Amino acid sequence: MLQCSVTMDTLLWFVIIPISIATRLYNISEPAEVCWDETHFGKFVNHYVNHSFYFDVHPPLGKLIFYGVGLAFGYNGSLPFDNPGDVYADEQYIPFRVFAACLGSLVPCLVYKLTQMLTNTSTASISPAIASLMITLDPAYITISQYILLDCQLIVFILLSFCFYLRWEVSDKSRICDWLNLCLGAAFLGCSVSVKLVGLLAAGWLVLRLVSHIWIMLGDLSLSNRCLTLRIVSISTIVLLTPSIVYSGLFALHFAILYNSGGGAVYVSPAFQSTLRNNYLWNLSQPMGVVYGSIVTVRTTALPGNYLHSHDYVYPNSPRHQVTTYPYRDDNNLWLVKGSRDGDAIRHGSVVRLEHIATGRDIAGCDKPAKINARNRLVVCTPISNQWDNGCYNEWVLDIDSGWFGSISLSPMATKFRVINLRLGCYLHSNPAVYLPDWGFNQSETSCVATPHSPFTQWLVEEHINPWLPRQPASAYQPSFLGKMAEYHWAVRSASSALLPDDGEVAFSPVYWPLNRPGQVFCGRRPDAHVSVHLLGNPFIWSINLVSIVITPVTMVIIAVLRRRVFSFYPRSDSELVAMEAAMFWVYLCYCLLYIPFFIVSRVVYFHHYLPANIFATINSAILISYFVQFVKFRYFSPILFSLLFFLLFVSFAIYYPLSYGISSTHSLPWLPI
Repeated sequence: MLQCSVTMDTLLWFVIIPISIATRLYNISEPAEVCWDETHFGKFVNHYVNHSFYFDVHPPLGKLIFYGVGLAFGYNGSLPFDNPGDVYADEQYIPFRVFAACLGSLVPCLVYKLTQMLTNTSTASISPAIASLMITLDPAYITISQYILLDCQLIVFILLSFCFYLRWEVSDKSRICDWLNLCLGAAFLGCSVSVKLVGLLAAGWLVLRLVSHIWIMLGDLSLSNRCLTLRIVSISTIVLLTPSIVYSGLFALHFAILYNSGGGAVYVSPAFQSTLRNNYLWNLSQPMGVVYGSIVTVRTTALPGNYLHSHDYVYPNSPRHQVTTYPYRDDNNLWLVKGSRDGDAIRHGSVVRLEHIATGRDIAGCDKPAKINARNRLVVCTPISNQWDNGCYNEWVLDIDSGWFGSISLSPMATKFRVINLRLGCYLHSNPAVYLPDWGFNQSETSCVATPHSPFTQWLVEEHINPWLPRQPASAYQPSFLGKMAEYHWAVRSASSALLPDDGEVAFSPVYWPLNRPGQVFCGRRPDAHVSVHLLGNPFIWSINLVSIVITPVTMVIIAVLRRRVFSFYPRSDSELVAMEAAMFWVYLCYCLLYIPFFIVSRVVYFHHYLPANIFATINSAILISYFVQFVKFRYFSPILFSLLFFLLFVSFAIYYPLSYGISSTHSLPWLPI
C-alpha cells in the first residue's frame, strides 16, 4: 500500500503539475485584447498606480496582488482597459496573465493535497490523483486561470486555508509549529474573504469543522479541564482575530494607497471624500453646528448623492419655480435656513424654511400631484413669506437620524435627516433615476412622499457657510478608519443589489450551473472576431460531477443504515472506508455551502460563481469513485477502471481544449451550447 501512495505522489510531480503548468501558460498572450472582466480589474490596477480612489463591490486583496505584480514588472498604468474587445497597445498585460496562470497551476496541486488530507489514509491516495487530474484537464479552470481575474486567487486561498487547518487538526497540538498551521489557515481564510466575500461561505465550513473537532476534544478524557479550556480559548482567539486582522489590514493598505480622489468618490459620503486629496472637500474646515441664518448645500445620501437644486425656470403652465436634484456643484445649490431667530441651533424637531439664495424663493410642498410620479406631491419654489400660498406650504420639520452614536443637532457631513412638510405630513424625496423631461433639463425630480422608508428621503448637509460661527478643522467630522470601512461596506451592499448584466450578457439561475450551462463568453463577441473563448467545463468531467452530486446524499443515507445493522458485504471496521465516508460528508457539505447561497443572493450572479463549489464537487466525485471500487473483489478491476478513467479524461480534453484557447466561428463542439 505504501508503494501505491508513492506512485500517486510521483504522478502528481511528474504528470499532473507539468500538465497543469503547460495548459495554463500555453498561448497566454492570446487573445491580445481585453477579455471580459479584465476591463474592470485592469482599471483598478491603474487606479493603484495613480493612487486615485476607486469603488468595487469586491474587497481589495485581489487587486492589490495584481498591483504588486505590476510594480514588480514596472507597469506604468498606460493600458486603458476601456472595453472588452479592445486590442492591447503593448505587451504590458502579459505579466499579469502569466502570474494568474502560475497561480491557477497551483489549484490541482492543492486539490491533491486537500483530498489526501480529507481521506486521511495512504491507501486512498488514488482519489487525490483523480480529483487533481480532473481539475487539471477541465477547460473551465484553464480559462479562468489565463486572465486578469480574481477567481483563481479566491480558490487558491480557500484551498490553502483548508489544507493548513487540516494539518493542525491531525497534529498533537503540542508544538508551536502545530499552532502556526492554525494561524496560517485562519490567515488564508482572511485572504479568501479579502479577495471576494464568497470566502465567508468557506469560513462557514471551517467553523463547522472546528466545532465538530472541539466536540471530539470534549470527549478526550486525557485532557484536563484546564488544558481543554486553554485550547478552546486559543482556537477561538486565533480563528476570530487572525482573519479580522488580515481583512482590516488589507483595507488599511487599500485606503493608504488610494489617497487621491477618483471616480469612486461618488459612492462615499462627503465626510469620506474630505479625506481624499484633490477632492473639493479635502480638509475643508467649516462651522459644525447649523443654525438659523446659515447657508447650506443639501444632498441625498442615496447614490450618487445629488444636490438639492433650483433655478429660474418654472414648471409648465405654472408660475412656480422648479425644484430638482442633480450631481454637479454650482451656486443654485445654496439654501438659506430660516426660522424663528437667527443664531438658534437647529435640532431634531426644529421647524425650518429653506430659501433658495439665487432666486429668493422658499421651497414648498403642494397639495398637487408631482409632474412625473403622480403618486407623490409636487415640490416647488414659490415667493411666499407666510406659511402657505394657494395650497403650497413652506414650513418643514427636521427628523434627524441620530443613529447609534449620533447627535440630535444638525451638523454638516455627519448628520443624516429627513424633511417633513409641516402641513402635508409628507417627506422631501428625490429618486436620482426619475428624470424630468427637456423642460426640466433632464434633472432628477424632487417630490414629497407619504412614506419615510424610502432611501431617497434621507439627506445631509455638505457645506455650511456662516461667517459668525468659528470654523472647525476637517478632523472634527472626518470618519475614523473603522468608520470608513463600515461606510464602504454599506455602499458595497447597496451597489451589489443594483448590479445588472453587462451588454450582451445573460444571467441564468444557479440551477443550471451543475448542468454546465450556460457558460460565459470571455472574448470574441465582436462581429469581426475570428475566434472566441468560452468559460465552460469539460462535459465528461461535469457529467461525472453531476451524477456524484445526485447520488451522494442517497449514498450517505445508505451508509447510515448499514452502520446500524450488520451485513457481511459491508466491513464496518475498515478504517479506509470510514475515512472516505467522513470525507464524503465534509466535502459535500462544503459544496452545498459554496453553491446553495447563490439562490438567495440579491445581486446578479454568473456561471463563474459556481467554480469554487465545483472544486468540491470534483473532489466528491473522486472520493465516491474510490469508495465504490473498494467493494469490487476482482483483483484487476481497480487498475483497469482508473486507467480507463485517465484515458477518457485525456481524450475529452483533446476534444474540448478549444474552449480555453479559442474556437473558430465555424467550429462546433459536441454536447455544448456554442
